[in-house]
Amino acid sequence: MDPLNATYSSLDGVLFNKNQTTLNKCPEAKSGIYSIPPSVNQIGGSAFYSCTSLTSVIIPSSVISITSHAFEDCASLSSITIPSSVTGSGIVTSWFSNCTSLSSVTILSGLPRIGDYTFYNCTSLTSVTIPSSVISIGKYAFAGCTSLPNVTIPSSIISIADSTFYGCMSLTSVTIPSSIITIDNSAFSNCTSLASALFMGNAPTMGTMVFGSAASGFTVYHLEGSTGFTSPTWRGYASALPGGTADPPQISSFTRNENGTFTLIWQAPAGVTNPATLSDFVQRSATVGGWQSITSQDLTISGGMVRFTDNVPLPGTGFYRVGRP
Repeated sequence: MDPLNATYSSLDGVLFNKNQTTLNKCPEAKSGIYSIPPSVNQIGGSAFYSCTSLTSVIIPSSVISITSHAFEDCASLSSITIPSSVTGSGIVTSWFSNCTSLSSVTILSGLPRIGDYTFYNCTSLTSVTIPSSVISIGKYAFAGCTSLPNVTIPSSIISIADSTFYGCMSLTSVTIPSSIITIDNSAFSNCTSLASALFMGNAPTMGTMVFGSAASGFTVYHLEGSTGFTSPTWRGYASALPGGTADPPQISSFTRNENGTFTLIWQAPAGVTNPATLSDFVQRSATVGGWQSITSQDLTISGGMVRFTDNVPLPGTGFYRVGRP
């Protein structure tokens, strides 16, 4: 690149704008690990498209915007962390589509939305962290993630788009937070290992084939007192209150903390060591009745015991109960 070029500049073969605040294009032959310079605040559209030999890209906290198709078809990319600085990406699509070696994704709090087709066909993806800053997830965002065993949908989400988790064949259960009011067509269709869906709130508006081609015996679980559900079937799916056949959790410790929150400890289900795979749910009430489902990030599993701390203080007396599908 001619250093006198008034529009573009280059560094290590990578094309930038003149002052290197936008990364425009990484050459497809780039291999191994690449660290984006700290001067960059925007990753341009298709900037790393088809860089099939890149195994890792380190995104600095200076980056606030990632444009559509930025890492599409990076077939050797194995893990990625989206820093909390990424807040201004707008409506984008296909960030990591067809990154077939991508196994782990960490999204730090700050990102407001996951666009359409963001992780489409990431067939090796086994772990993804979605922060509570995310308020929407686009259609086909995780479609074709055939190795994804579980996903935690934060309560900041109010709708699940068309085919968001279509074809996630390793997904065995899913918890739908009480914030969800709409689930669109085929959102979990062709999740052939999906055995259950636990709804933490009232029945949302449902599209067609939401759980189409789920596992044999697939069951929708809904909480006592929720509205809009019917039993023994709901919208063609088996439907029941949770806790019918599983051993109910026995709370071994219940304490009030100095800040007014409560901590509960109970025995985890056999073999469960990862909080993301825990299907147990907690409800609270200021009186005995009027139960409300709650979620909390303050949940750990250690030594076979679940430790749950409510992040909302209750004035006076608090009542809690723990259920298991």
